[in-house]
Amino acid sequence: RRLRVPYVLSPHGGYAPASLARSRGRKAVYTWLVERRLVRGAALRVALTDDEAGDLLAFGEMPTAIIPNGVHPTPSHVDPNAFRREIGLDPGVRLLLFVGRLDVVHKGLDLLVCAVAAAPEWQAVLVGSDFRGGADQLRSLARSLGAEGRLTLTGPRWGQALHQAYAAADCFALTSRWEGLPLSLLEALAHGLPAVVSPAVDRLVGVAAAGAGWSAAPSELGALLRSVRDVDDRERARRSAAARALSARYDWATIGLRYEAAYAKVLSSVTR
Repeated sequence: RRLRVPYVLSPHGGYAPASLARSRGRKAVYTWLVERRLVRGAALRVALTDDEAGDLLAFGEMPTAIIPNGVHPTPSHVDPNAFRREIGLDPGVRLLLFVGRLDVVHKGLDLLVCAVAAAPEWQAVLVGSDFRGGADQLRSLARSLGAEGRLTLTGPRWGQALHQAYAAADCFALTSRWEGLPLSLLEALAHGLPAVVSPAVDRLVGVAAAGAGWSAAPSELGALLRSVRDVDDRERARRSAAARALSARYDWATIGLRYEAAYAKVLSSVTR
């Protein structure tokens, strides 16, 4: 504001009602003191989805562009067995992968662990940094359900190491209770990895409708995983192709151009 230059605000899920409800008192004070002026002073607000654009209306009517997250093409050469060797998992074992911070409530990881406990054919691997003791909570839950030996927490991975995890998995899981537009899901789809998602995620990305995976309510996740275990190679290949096609809608080269166009429009309106 002091420089008197236009700025664009991209909250990336920060103003979702479920997110604001956590630490509600502190966030309400911060919103009143800082964020209200910040949001209202933006020359443009960029929302990931129609839902997020609606959340921004709480700050008043202002120019808003809807531009989703973008994903880069996957590397051409990734060893699909490297990650399995690293964690000591046989090639024939079904691997269910989650990537993201271990926020148990937000990401629905308690629901995921319960589902894996009910589907003994699967080994679950959670890749991501700990969040407020989430790792210990998940280990304790798995232990109480008799599934501790089928849950692996690796910590965060980046670059080639992360691509190896995607390439090694049979299915990706994202059972969040709420979401913005999850980048890890888009990355998994780009690897041709079918996904099991919660209704909250599926409503935003359309995994089930695209044939790129399956959606199920929490009480049905275990049964869904048991049925997905028996999907034949032909259907798996079809789901994989659909996953790549869905991810292509979020290609970063195209998304980047949309951001550039939005910024250019802001600058042209200021310089006129």
